[in-house]
Amino acid sequence: MKFPDLYKEFEQLLDRDELNHFDIELINDKLFKENTHLNKFKQKYKAYDKKTILKMLQYGKKHQLNNTQLARHFKVSRNMVTKWKKMFING
Repeated sequence: MKFPDLYKEFEQLLDRDELNHFDIELINDKLFKENTHLNKFKQKYKAYDKKTILKMLQYGKKHQLNNTQLARHFKVSRNMVTKWKKMFING
């Protein structure tokens, strides 16, 4: 509603029944371009649901990324990726 001129750009995403974490991040980044200092601060307080974590881990497996590369790609810590792998993969 605040950006009617950008509706066409996001029309395909907004017409979906359900948006996932990655869709929301994409829209948010394009609408509210902020400086990197603020983005680093906000990164500390992000929370991911199980579905999103599993998608991240599948992405890493598909593209043969190690923990460091996967963490850098999704802007999370290496320790978090290791913890997720222990919780969801190694079980």
